[in-house]
Amino acid sequence: MKAKKSIRNIDYIRFGFLGGLWGGFFTGLGEAFIKVFAQELHGVSIFFFGLLYYGLFGALLGLLLGLLVFLYATFTGKKPLATNFVFVTSGLFFAVMFTWILHATLFKSLVPIDPLSRWGYVSFVLEAMILYGLFVFLSRLISRKVLGSFSLDFESSLGLYTLLLLLTGTVAVSPFFDGGENLKADNSYIPQSDEGLNVILILVEALRYDRPGLYKGPAKTPNLEGLASEGILFENMIAQAYWIRASTASYLTSLYPFSHGVLTGLQILPEGLITLPEILRQKGYLTAGIINNPNLSESFNFQQGFDYYRYLRPREALWATEDAIYLKIYPRLREWYLRNILRKEVVDFYYRDAEFTTQEAISWLEKNSRRKFFLLLDYRDPCFPYFFHPYNGKAISSLILDPEKRDFYLQAYNTEIEYLDTSLGYLFEYLKEKNLYDNTLIVLASSHGEEFFEHQGWGHYATAYEELVHIPLIIKSPGGERGGVVFEQMARSVDIPPTILTQLGLEVPIWMQGADLFDPDRSEAFAFVEGSLGNLKVAAIRDKRWKLVRADRGNHRDLPQVALYDLENDPGELLNLAGKTGYETIQDSLEQVLHAHIGYLKMEQPGPAEAKSKR
Repeated sequence: MKAKKSIRNIDYIRFGFLGGLWGGFFTGLGEAFIKVFAQELHGVSIFFFGLLYYGLFGALLGLLLGLLVFLYATFTGKKPLATNFVFVTSGLFFAVMFTWILHATLFKSLVPIDPLSRWGYVSFVLEAMILYGLFVFLSRLISRKVLGSFSLDFESSLGLYTLLLLLTGTVAVSPFFDGGENLKADNSYIPQSDEGLNVILILVEALRYDRPGLYKGPAKTPNLEGLASEGILFENMIAQAYWIRASTASYLTSLYPFSHGVLTGLQILPEGLITLPEILRQKGYLTAGIINNPNLSESFNFQQGFDYYRYLRPREALWATEDAIYLKIYPRLREWYLRNILRKEVVDFYYRDAEFTTQEAISWLEKNSRRKFFLLLDYRDPCFPYFFHPYNGKAISSLILDPEKRDFYLQAYNTEIEYLDTSLGYLFEYLKEKNLYDNTLIVLASSHGEEFFEHQGWGHYATAYEELVHIPLIIKSPGGERGGVVFEQMARSVDIPPTILTQLGLEVPIWMQGADLFDPDRSEAFAFVEGSLGNLKVAAIRDKRWKLVRADRGNHRDLPQVALYDLENDPGELLNLAGKTGYETIQDSLEQVLHAHIGYLKMEQPGPAEAKSKR
């Protein structure tokens, strides 16, 4: 009979380390597969960084567990646990982390159960138990001679992990596995033209309506006010979605989110849709996009129709690539790196700021402004994290914010807006110096707003409250036509493409769901907001006074299933009038319009996809 091998105290550390390492290995591998195949990311470097980040983090946790058992065994003289138990327990990292990833990506987008509800917690525990059992099976498989005479002990296990890491790293940097970062449409057959008006579409992320001085807010915005004095200021501009990817898709296609299909984090801009830049390229425009948010990068197919498209990549911490930043663990690692290694907040590790973006735009204009152009600029300021200006190495960057510090957060947010305004001033001044300003149609809007605990939430997440969807809009026509005019009528993101095309004297495709904002026969009295995130589907209708919002029952934001707000007397949307006596007629009327709108979107639309296939 084979003698039972005695347990050395040091083995607890060794096997705890190994359990966490392999638990992290499977976690990183699993999330990478989800991102590549569910979200259709193009790059493969995410596999390398998934194995690296999760493997080392899991190994650290397993090492700590093993160290605790080692210390107990050393000082008491007892051997409380088998080393295999320490190995498998360290593998709990895999079960818990990967279950959390499933909930944060696939689960909330595909399963109609609130992850934070009772059943959501039950499903979380069940999934973790199943994955834990899988890890037990794999660990036992590994402990046997799975590779012929090669037994996977501590040294060989660590060597195998290192080998796999080197293999994925080699594949990640190989030119044969290019992630498609420079995808461009073939425009060799499209004639360019020098004659005509230029167009600059400026989309600012997370800029809400009530903070810029432009709308009598506390942030000083002299340059935005100067632009508005030479253009048209819209008082009731409503975004069609509460987050960047869905909202920008509406700006570029004139389609509502339920029509263009970019609703969740798993969806990309469909190839079959025709975008505004594609239309303008066909009309001889040179098209360019300079963007700051990875949600608008080539990974999500937003380069459609652009001759030049550049994602201004930040200086990623810990050697991360564009794909690696989508790992759920990355923001936590970046926060740790900035706070404990650099000991200061650096904006370039999050995004390229407004000054950098403006300089990139000016550099492009220097080379290309002799031809008529369409230029899309995406400014990330004042989106989270909120930096104080002038820069002092401090920012509101914690992933958990305190409602009691709301005023402090808003101070940083206001300085972000003022900094953005200054940077935009440089761009406007350049256009004037180069005699481009008067011949350029400038449209400035926001992708969405930002919450600061007005309704128990912060950031921009799955609601249709005013702080998220009521946004600024300025349209400066060439030559300052109608300068200083204020429009009270409803305006929507989907109206921007038809308005631009009409201003350029071009035909508006019949499938566009927006309308020209300057059409004297325009009868659009309502704006709609649409969103979908797991069990929280939001549909809202708003006119200048009333807003009706529908949300799924039992949603994780605890939103009422039906809400009616009188924005004239309750701008903070604190009093829900749905079902109250005296408001039945208003509610029924808005319900009918909302249902008709949703029914219209479900109808088979004349085809942007068909039109594209025939080109």
